[in-house]
Amino acid sequence: LGSSAPVAREGQPPGRHPAAATVCGMAAFLSGIAAGAGGLRKTETTVTRRVVQADGTLAYVKTKETLTEGGFTATGPALQAAAPAHLVEDLPGGASSRMPQVFSVAEARWVDEAQLGGEAAEAAPMSLFRLVQYNVWFVEEQFAERAAGLLSILGATAPHCVTLQEVTAPLLELLKADLFIQKHYRLSDRSGATLAPYGVLLLVHRSVRMRHFTLHQMPTAMARRFLSAELLLGKEGGGCTSLVVGTAHLESMDYNAKMRLAQVDAIYGKSGAVPVDSAFIFAGDTNMSKPGEEEALPADIVDAFDVVGSSLPASGATCGPHRLDRVWLRSSGGLRLHAESLSILGRELTPRPSDHDGLLCEITVEVDGALQT
Repeated sequence: LGSSAPVAREGQPPGRHPAAATVCGMAAFLSGIAAGAGGLRKTETTVTRRVVQADGTLAYVKTKETLTEGGFTATGPALQAAAPAHLVEDLPGGASSRMPQVFSVAEARWVDEAQLGGEAAEAAPMSLFRLVQYNVWFVEEQFAERAAGLLSILGATAPHCVTLQEVTAPLLELLKADLFIQKHYRLSDRSGATLAPYGVLLLVHRSVRMRHFTLHQMPTAMARRFLSAELLLGKEGGGCTSLVVGTAHLESMDYNAKMRLAQVDAIYGKSGAVPVDSAFIFAGDTNMSKPGEEEALPADIVDAFDVVGSSLPASGATCGPHRLDRVWLRSSGGLRLHAESLSILGRELTPRPSDHDGLLCEITVEVDGALQT
């Protein structure tokens, strides 16, 4: 959608996915070595792969494979394997906690924030909570140019939180290498382990206090997951209030409307990932294009578009004629959230960063009647 070029789109048979390109490049590299003097030494290794089962849940299998001049060949049966350490479900409901990743100037690399030691995080004022939402499109087409456009938008808007979908490992590497991102943001993933073949990513400004990120499982046939960050509002040393910011890429295709509703319930429902009494900001690609889908949302959820989106062109459409990308707010107790503005991002750039438009939402945050500054 949004492009005349015959490129792949999620839910459709891909032409050449970035991950496939990496595999093809490695195969060519190995073949080149094999053709040289001496060839390759026969090597045995164990490979762990993630598979999506018929019920949409994830499983892991490991096989022994031998590397020869002809490439990798399986030499043993596929056996059930434990989930990798980065996906160990250490929280109830099939969730895994993830430490914020920050750039250490002293070590010149990305590390767990807990390892930062004496490198203090900045403390900048926050008159409005600014959030950027973007489905960044996983395809290779004009990748470098589109990524540069995305980085220019983030530099110009300096949001407190960024919610991204369809993030690939190559895009993560560009984000990690950007000096602005290194100086100002935490990442939910530094290795790309949660992005195979693509996934969701959160960036949280280092001026905002937070506890951790959490990756939640959802019902899915497309390996979709919900990612959240628990932010802490209030003065350091005093009482603080939690605000959850989360993102997801809900199941695509019109015929998956029921699956999307199940995913919303897995996020918002009584037994969902976010407690029903928590203040919450959701921003993501909802893929909701069928009339009435949003009517299944809980009554206390406010769509930012309904508050401040009337001035947006094309009824707020963000991908072709559809308003797929949305920002939902839920106030709770003494924490009140109010959308002040909603803007479309990326249309002025050539090429556009994605086949989706981005969103910039500015939100007033009040705790017990006091604005958070």
